Amino acid sequence: MSTTAAPRRATAAAPRATRALPAVLVLSLSWAPALIGMLLCLASASGVEAVGTLSAALAFGGAAALLPVRGGHGGRGGPLLPLALAVTAVGAGASTLASGLRAAGLDGGLWLDLLGVAWMPGGLTVAGVLGAAVMLRSRSLLAAGTLLSTVIAVVSVAELQAGHALPFALPLWIVWLALALGAGLMILWAAARGTSPDREAALWLAIAHFALLLSGVGGYIVGDEGGPSLVATAFAAAFLPAGVLFAAASFVLTAIARAPDAVDPPLARFAVGVLLVSALLVAYGAIAATAAQLAPLTPTSGGMIAVVLLAVAAEPARRGIQRAVDQLLYGRSADPRALLRTVSAEIAGGESGSLGALAAALRQSLRLGGVAITSTGDGARAEAGAVDPATRQVITLFAADGVCGTVEVCGTAGRRVEPRTIDALRRIGGVLSVAVLLAAINEGLRDARDRARQIAASERRFARAEIEAGIEPALARIRRDLERLPDAPDPAAVLGRAASALQAATTEVRDLARTLLPGSLDAGDLPGALAELGARFDSPALHTAVHVAPEHPEAVYHLVAEAMLRARRRGGVDSIDVTVLSSDRWALRVVGERTRTRPILRALHDRAKETGYRTDHQGPPDSVTVRGRS
Repeated sequence: MSTTAAPRRATAAAPRATRALPAVLVLSLSWAPALIGMLLCLASASGVEAVGTLSAALAFGGAAALLPVRGGHGGRGGPLLPLALAVTAVGAGASTLASGLRAAGLDGGLWLDLLGVAWMPGGLTVAGVLGAAVMLRSRSLLAAGTLLSTVIAVVSVAELQAGHALPFALPLWIVWLALALGAGLMILWAAARGTSPDREAALWLAIAHFALLLSGVGGYIVGDEGGPSLVATAFAAAFLPAGVLFAAASFVLTAIARAPDAVDPPLARFAVGVLLVSALLVAYGAIAATAAQLAPLTPTSGGMIAVVLLAVAAEPARRGIQRAVDQLLYGRSADPRALLRTVSAEIAGGESGSLGALAAALRQSLRLGGVAITSTGDGARAEAGAVDPATRQVITLFAADGVCGTVEVCGTAGRRVEPRTIDALRRIGGVLSVAVLLAAINEGLRDARDRARQIAASERRFARAEIEAGIEPALARIRRDLERLPDAPDPAAVLGRAASALQAATTEVRDLARTLLPGSLDAGDLPGALAELGARFDSPALHTAVHVAPEHPEAVYHLVAEAMLRARRRGGVDSIDVTVLSSDRWALRVVGERTRTRPILRALHDRAKETGYRTDHQGPPDSVTVRGRS
């Protein structure tokens, strides 16, 4: 046991180590230089603006480490989303380190300038176009934003080296700002046209996008001619970190909602909670600091304002954010009433009353990997997605007379379902029971309707064939005889033949009427229908043995009815025996004079083939065996 278990453990540990390596590299290259730079800033009591790049390194570095670089486009586990966040985090860490080195009095020349703008290629891309690229899955938009951001970084280094602003720097920033505003409008457009959960994800990204723009650009807007003001410093040191933390949480939430298998949900939810609470606290602190800067308040008064804001508004804001997070991650499971409304609306918009529509509505509303609903009444089962047998959980549905069905669910990527989702399903179990019972009734009604349509179509085909083959030619002959009546040498003989032919046609019509489908066949009662058919004809005798209910009882009935009609026309037939051997195989035997029965059997072979059935000549020579449709 131990000799085989060790290789298995080693084999399982290798993929985990491979997956952990990119996360370790991202955290090492972003967090370590950022923390070192911030410590240098604090030691020299300067460089408070570095708080913005520090927050970007910490928040985006953690978010990139959570999201594996695999799968499709951004928002589905990578590679573009975690790659853009990783580049931003590493660049922000380098820029924070540059701020710390400058605060410590180091003048490194060109290389220090490069470190100082290292945040720009990734940071401007994230703030400018990443949200829209994720929602629209547009690689070209992401490439355009990255190229423009890199050019701006290069121009910024050139300005630092030249010691003055370059003439084409301002147009580049204007183009970037226009692209960022256009990307924000694209996100709002995606939110207006999208469906859940993309709609909720787009709303989160839209808020994060405009928060980054306002907090990043706000510091430049509120500056004065002599340089950045205290309010501008507050924007850079407080509002920008709040926007960065919120944006990182939004990107992680988007990845979870659109590709739940891209990241481990418990770990991601913990990270999202930390980021959102941190963003909320930082935002309140920023508001208090800004108020203290704008109004003639002492630091103590500013602190009191912050405490009042936290006491009055923090908890309601936290509850609102938590509801929005739950809506994105869990769908409607947090609010059973909203779940009932959503499921009802989606069922009404799909195939009314079907288990498939109900399963699909539950899967979409609850963000599940698979849902299977089984009705114990008729054994019907409908599945949406794929239910993993290893992690599935079963909710039993009860009606007045006992168990009426079950709901099997599993989480995305084969994970177990959250307890709150199971609880939501149990709370609406009564409504689901009614839906399952109604679905079974509707399915029975649909089957009855389809059977009635098939029977009616088969009846029309049978009647038309008999009229065209027997009655119509007889009436045509009578008409031709009557047309020759004025020139006939013996009119009385012609009239006599016409009268006899008309009498025979009348008998044919009466016999055809006797074969019309009885009401018992509508309910699938083939033995009762054949018994009524035999009672309508005095000869030949009809003997039936229905061992198994056939799949298409009307086909059996019409073949027997045709045999009865042909036997009546030809005579010499003693009995007709029909035996249903299985659901798709039955044998028909015509007993009588050989010369009379052979044409009838040939006609029955032809009629069976015309209606799509296979026949063979096994068994007695006076029988025809019909099998399922070919």
